[in-house]
Amino acid sequence: MRKTKIEFVLQADLDLEAIDDYYYELNRDVAAAFDADVKRAIRRLSVNPFSAPAYEDQCGVKTDFRKMMLLYGYFLLYKVNDNTVSVYRVMNGKQNITPNMLKGNS
Repeated sequence: MRKTKIEFVLQADLDLEAIDDYYYELNRDVAAAFDADVKRAIRRLSVNPFSAPAYEDQCGVKTDFRKMMLLYGYFLLYKVNDNTVSVYRVMNGKQNITPNMLKGNS
């Protein structure tokens, strides 16, 4: 089975670093569980990039992004292009996604 390439754009790397720093300071076991969940999600996306639903904006309009849920209410926001999954953001579900958050990442 051919695996899909996974790449994190700069903002997603920064998001993940901030989340890791937060949980590491809070509780190292929680940080480790979150990291393991992100790794599981990446493995899942590499085999089945369309396993997560299309992301709908605040008006209920589907976009070309997909949204994969993670532990603690976080999610990966990503796009599938050819044989590559590009992760654009790692966010908490309590955050409102604004168009500015995705500018320059399409």
